[in-house]
Amino acid sequence: AGISADGQVSSGIFANSTGSGSTGNLELNTNELIVRDGAKVSVSSTGSAQQAGSLNINAGSILLSNQGILEAITTSGNGGNITLRLLESLIMRHGSKISTTAGTAQAGGDGGNITIDASNGFIIGVPNEDSDITANAFTGNGGRISITTQGIFGLEFRDKPTPLSDITASSEFGVNGTVEINQLNIDPSQGLSNLPDEPGTPQPLQGCRGGGIQSGGQFISIGRQGLPTNPYEFLDSSDIWEDLQPARELAENATEPPERIVEATGWVVTEEGEVILVAQMPSVASRVGCLR
Repeated sequence: AGISADGQVSSGIFANSTGSGSTGNLELNTNELIVRDGAKVSVSSTGSAQQAGSLNINAGSILLSNQGILEAITTSGNGGNITLRLLESLIMRHGSKISTTAGTAQAGGDGGNITIDASNGFIIGVPNEDSDITANAFTGNGGRISITTQGIFGLEFRDKPTPLSDITASSEFGVNGTVEINQLNIDPSQGLSNLPDEPGTPQPLQGCRGGGIQSGGQFISIGRQGLPTNPYEFLDSSDIWEDLQPARELAENATEPPERIVEATGWVVTEEGEVILVAQMPSVASRVGCLR
């Protein structure tokens, strides 16, 4: 939905009532809904109807830009109900509105209900662009706003409307309504060790008395940036590899010196009659015969 080609008339989808008759309901199913340039998706009542209709939208994502409006408002009766079911995100820019406000003509009527289910997505706005989610009233009671999302950015709950981007369920003269916001995002600080702001003063060690019972000590490795150490982390250049295997002695190769070949200088005859070459002749004691 947007504006006409000549820029004079805003287009939209309407199920409105201008008299005393009932306002119809409207249901949209789409992958992407874009409402911009003053266009509206409306189930409002500008007459004397007691209540506006219901607007149900099932979409992958919704973009409201440049005063794009989703509304179920009344001038005098109770505001209608708006239910948004999103697979992804809701983005609100440049004065866009989601409203079930009642009594816009300063008349009675309670504010309607707004339910936004973006369990897997986000709701995103810009703080100073006056993009609002409202279930307000004038003399009646404020409506009820229920939001479930992974996170809300740029819009804040406030007691009354302001020039900023608001989430309000207020009443000018009646009782304020309720706003319930369930943010499902995970706190990134979970699982971290809480470290003291200032290091503790070291205490001197106490001596051990013989025979006494002493409690055992402990060692805690905090790791970098307060995170516990992980055995699967990569080593960096400051880590030193230490081999704790037992030292082994290298066995030396024992080699026998080769036998030296010596030239024979003689021979001897054994008692068995074998002749053996020898390098050195054995000395033989000479016998001197006796003369008779």
